[in-house]
Amino acid sequence: MRERMIRFLVSFLFASGALSLAGCCSTRPLSNKSVQRHGVVIGIAPQNIAEYKRLHAETWPGVLQAVDRAHMDNYSIYLGEVAPDRYYLFGYYEYTGRHFDADMARMKKDQTMQDWWKLTDPLQEPLPTRREGQWWSQWEEVFHYDGPAYDKRDVKLRWGSIVGVREEALLAYTQLHAAVWPGVLSALGDVNIRNYSIYLGQVAPGRDYLFGYYEYTGRNFDADMARMKKDKTMQAWWKLTDPLQEPLPTRREGQWWSQWEEVFHYDGPAYEKRDVKLRRGSIVGVREEALLAYTQLHAAVWPGVLSALGDVNIRNYSIYLGQVAPGEYVLFSYFEYVGDDFEADMKRMAQDKVTQLWWTYTDPLQVRLPGTPQGSQWKAIEEVFHTD
Repeated sequence: MRERMIRFLVSFLFASGALSLAGCCSTRPLSNKSVQRHGVVIGIAPQNIAEYKRLHAETWPGVLQAVDRAHMDNYSIYLGEVAPDRYYLFGYYEYTGRHFDADMARMKKDQTMQDWWKLTDPLQEPLPTRREGQWWSQWEEVFHYDGPAYDKRDVKLRWGSIVGVREEALLAYTQLHAAVWPGVLSALGDVNIRNYSIYLGQVAPGRDYLFGYYEYTGRNFDADMARMKKDKTMQAWWKLTDPLQEPLPTRREGQWWSQWEEVFHYDGPAYEKRDVKLRRGSIVGVREEALLAYTQLHAAVWPGVLSALGDVNIRNYSIYLGQVAPGEYVLFSYFEYVGDDFEADMKRMAQDKVTQLWWTYTDPLQVRLPGTPQGSQWKAIEEVFHTD
């Protein structure tokens, strides 16, 4: 994964210092709760990045529990480079409690948090401009977009699509999508697009692709898409993004992003969007002669496999099939995770007897892609854009 645009899509720690609310957060209602959004920043030395990522890839359960008790939800930490060898961490979370200062004071007294901070604090470099008593610096929110509220029952279709991206354009693309124009987000909401993510992945060295997933909640998809094409802001945005992309040679006439076929979907037990701890995009190849067998298997997935997915907190799981080049087929999967320990849940699923048996049928049909970690079948890919 590229160091400049990494999103940690799990609940994380809070900074070890008391923080003032003044000028740092915004409030909006969520159901019967009031949500305060916080943005915080701290420096990190380049030599400490690997250790910081390692710690946060396996955040202690006690830390996550302390964060939950402090009513901190939807917490993400971003890593970025603002100048050569000048790295910063940007944190975002939503506070849903009633007494912020009291909750933060209680968390500071938590022994597990204190032990955790003994490991993380030495890796960080507080900003010289921080306020007295702060470790992470609170920053002012200057823009926010929620998107219209929706219920999962409102989803009329799920859409998976793909387009190539030129290797020399990767940085420009991620930078653009780190600060998507408000007018673009507004246009997406107006045409009933929800839960939109774009992932960046490499199928082979030097061959990078963008994989998009979104949900549509309107009544007339074609009319909404036609309306979006006429939007002046979207037209101006596409003038910047289209030259960075490379449409697939296998795309249908009139398509820019190629629509792929959904060959599997599993909703899982009921959940709320606020329960989602991470979103996961992954890719794997599939042999051309195995396409029929793969689609037939996934048209009637065993009940025990579905039960195992639910048990390990996987929700809203879709798999899409398409060609990146004539005769070269790839599967793109997207799911949401609502548990508290992703690695532990994945290990538990790998030990499930029914799932192991299922994989003896599916794995031989697939082709592991270059760069897939040892011991993995699917290759996780980086999320470079998301809007709810």
